[in-house]
Amino acid sequence: MNPSDFTPLWTGQRGCSSPLKMVAVRGALEHGNPNLVTVYDDLIFVLDERSGTVTTLLASVDPSAALIQEPINPDGAAQLAPGVWFFAKGIHKENPAWPCLVQAEDFTVFRLAKDGSVRTRQIGDFGIHFHSGGTGSSTKRFSAGCQIPHNGDGYFQDPTWGKIIHPIYAAMDAYGIRTLPYMLIDAKDFHLPIPTTGYLNPIVP
Repeated sequence: MNPSDFTPLWTGQRGCSSPLKMVAVRGALEHGNPNLVTVYDDLIFVLDERSGTVTTLLASVDPSAALIQEPINPDGAAQLAPGVWFFAKGIHKENPAWPCLVQAEDFTVFRLAKDGSVRTRQIGDFGIHFHSGGTGSSTKRFSAGCQIPHNGDGYFQDPTWGKIIHPIYAAMDAYGIRTLPYMLIDAKDFHLPIPTTGYLNPIVP
């Protein structure tokens, strides 16, 4: 895949002129079946138009099932709504050893009931981060609404997390980008071939 393959998705969208972008596809690996919140069944594509590269990440863009059942927020677990959102560099849970991407603007989220249905919609800064997930196929309790690439080395452990976050930081620095556009769409709205191999961070049995 090439960054130009994604151009139709970005035409007329906020952030379309940025040379560095991300596209997240919810339910990408479900092949028309319902999206799951228990496993890493989503994909995030990191598009670097200047280098001409696309990096594919296995991820979850949903809150973990355990945190839907026992939400941290009394309004319910947060599920990021489809759209284009802007992230900036930051750290997770005020830990300088955990570099990530943090909200650079207000996001729209769905607040979920315990059965996973949508209760309401909210707009604000809810601490939705792009940060490391963990090992295995289950998302366990790693996300209360954050965007989490799988990490077979463990939560925020290198080399996997470094291979994901450091190139993003480096490209942002090289291109003078302070905020990074992140497009989230549902699988039904994504019309490019879904790669089944070639992920930077696959689940290894």
